[in-house]
Amino acid sequence: MKKLLSLMALVMALLTVMLVATSAANNTPFTDVPDNSWYTESVNYCYAEKLMNGSSSTTFAPNMTVDRSQVAQVLANMSEYNSSDYAGKTSFPDVKTTDWFAPAIEWAKQNNVTSGTDKGTFEPKKAVTREQLAQFMYNYAAFAGVDNSTVDTAVIDSFKDVTTVSSWAKKAMAWNVAEGILTGSNNNLMPKKTATRAELAAIIERFDKLTSENTKELATGVTVSGAFTDDMMLQRDEKCSVWGWAPDSENGKSVVVEINGKKAEAVVENGEWKAVFAETFPYSTEPTVITVKSAGDDIVFNNVLFGDVYYVIGQSNVYYSIRNLAEDLERKKLTHEYQIEFDHTKNLRFFRNSNQYHRFNVGDRAPGTTTLYNDAEVWSGWQTVAEVETAFHKNYINEMLAGNPADTYIFSALGYITAYEMSNETDVPIGVIEIDASGFPLIAFAPNELADKWGTEIVDEKTGIHYWAITDVTTEETGYLPLITSNALTSRMAYNQQLYPLINFSTAGIWWYQGESDWTTTEEYRGVGTSTFADQFTELMQYYRSVMGNDDFPVYMIEFPSCFKGTSPNQAYISTGSVRTEQGKIPTMLDDFYLVSSGDFFNDFYWENNIHPYIKHKQAMRLSKMVLATGNYDSKYDIDYVAGPIFVSENFTDNTFTTVDLKFDHVGDGLVNHDEEGIGIWGLEVLVNGEWIEASGAQITANDTVTVTADARIDGVRYHRATDSTFPTWATLSNSENIPCAAFVKYFHKFENL
Repeated sequence: MKKLLSLMALVMALLTVMLVATSAANNTPFTDVPDNSWYTESVNYCYAEKLMNGSSSTTFAPNMTVDRSQVAQVLANMSEYNSSDYAGKTSFPDVKTTDWFAPAIEWAKQNNVTSGTDKGTFEPKKAVTREQLAQFMYNYAAFAGVDNSTVDTAVIDSFKDVTTVSSWAKKAMAWNVAEGILTGSNNNLMPKKTATRAELAAIIERFDKLTSENTKELATGVTVSGAFTDDMMLQRDEKCSVWGWAPDSENGKSVVVEINGKKAEAVVENGEWKAVFAETFPYSTEPTVITVKSAGDDIVFNNVLFGDVYYVIGQSNVYYSIRNLAEDLERKKLTHEYQIEFDHTKNLRFFRNSNQYHRFNVGDRAPGTTTLYNDAEVWSGWQTVAEVETAFHKNYINEMLAGNPADTYIFSALGYITAYEMSNETDVPIGVIEIDASGFPLIAFAPNELADKWGTEIVDEKTGIHYWAITDVTTEETGYLPLITSNALTSRMAYNQQLYPLINFSTAGIWWYQGESDWTTTEEYRGVGTSTFADQFTELMQYYRSVMGNDDFPVYMIEFPSCFKGTSPNQAYISTGSVRTEQGKIPTMLDDFYLVSSGDFFNDFYWENNIHPYIKHKQAMRLSKMVLATGNYDSKYDIDYVAGPIFVSENFTDNTFTTVDLKFDHVGDGLVNHDEEGIGIWGLEVLVNGEWIEASGAQITANDTVTVTADARIDGVRYHRATDSTFPTWATLSNSENIPCAAFVKYFHKFENL
């Protein structure tokens, strides 16, 4: 059986041809093997282990195709056949008894590993195809005593090129797919594709190394991360990982995970295991099953979908639930604006890891410690639309009496509605993972290494808890709430406790609504050229991309809408104008970043809960269109028309620096100024002689350009800074679709030394 498993590893590798880049110097005499090629390490290994010879003493011919005779020789060698038993014999007219490969081909014929071609020949020098290799494998399995007589050929029907599989190979291809031996690429089987000697070298290396792995003993006492439950969603077309734990006594033993007939093996190390699939999975509206195999009973997760999984991350405006929204809209008599729907047929999945679940932990697991949570500690696991609806309608009186807010159990309005709106436009299943930390600044979402670097913390040496050390800033804009103090806000915990247990998941992107508490982490308050919210957010997203399941996901940020002080003694208000302009700096700093402008959504002067405006449905609908426009969807939306204008660059047109052209993206058919009085672009200011003044002379001078002039040198420009400005009354710039320009600020640092 060890021989069979070894061969399966060999053929699986050859069929999959999942070539992993390596970094190695050429340690062979072969002059046609370069350093640091993807196959260099494999050729080194095969040469050192005497598993493959070169095409000559100095060449390997890595790009030469592998023919049928070579495959027969490999299979015969794997069976440990005695070549002398087959010497001088041939069953095919195109194979001479003197050919070096004749004994191997005769072995294959006599043991029903091959029957040759339908013409009665073997075609030894013809390049082998994937479907031929599948047939070789299928036949060899039977030779080795594996019962493969029952095969359901329907398992390959979902592949896009299934009709190109030869009729004689369908059963063999289906068996290989069902057993996880043959896998496709981008949902294609590629039955007619051939292999090269370089690929064969990689396969022989893998075969030799995988022999012991395939025969390892399965682990006992295996558990799986709490991130995996029934009804879950996994990311399509990206690396798929499943992970968990086992006792230290099981180190070196194996765990096997199977999804859709594809298998991934993990070896327990230091009590942990992670199985990573070599292939990706396309999206599907048909649920599947994840099976985790060990020495104990199988662990099975049912009703699993592959689609696009997004994180929705932020403060209380992410925590703000669909029930909050429903109640606020009813209170304001605005239920006609949006009705929250729960269509149970929608292929949507939701996973919540709220800060509320961890806030009472103590010791080295307390919020603010450096402890990284390995497992996801959550309330309900993954939820379907039906389960979200149940939570939405449930009476949480007992939990509220115990001091737990009802919102703790109800999903984010922004996350739920964005996914729901997307599902009205695409059949790609959508999953959302909520990470919320109400009231907490950006440093709460940072890992230990970035928090250490940013250095804006104090530490309680007795408890090891880190607190955000906000600079004491007093302005007229602080409203009715006291200044945030370090005693109130721990740092690091949203990453260490909530996000870290999930970072092995690949994702389609991040939806971010956070920064309200960072209103002083700005150049406006810290000084020009300092590390600010925009700098730190950019660094944080780059870090996320470096450690999460994939590194190529986009980031979408919700811009803060207007916020009014009002007159209520219970006013919930934080001036977000300064950090709103910081948000507008990020598009010039972070690749694949999109800012969801919100300047036209809120103008309720009398809403006492202004920091939590009842407009999540509006923000979600705009976000959903932007995601559809920029993601991997067959979408009718164009980002230049569904996103508001974004400032991207400036160019001074005179030596006195009194005239500057401002360039914008996402202008649609062109920028529009909604100023009906003909005065200029309201909301646009310039920094002159140390003071911000209205840029009264600003004009649109091209489709994507605003030209600003002043009587003195312009040291900075900003837009929509006023915390209570509204569109288009006090901020009038938009694209052709009347979507407002996002706020921004730009200080021209080059003037500091003039």
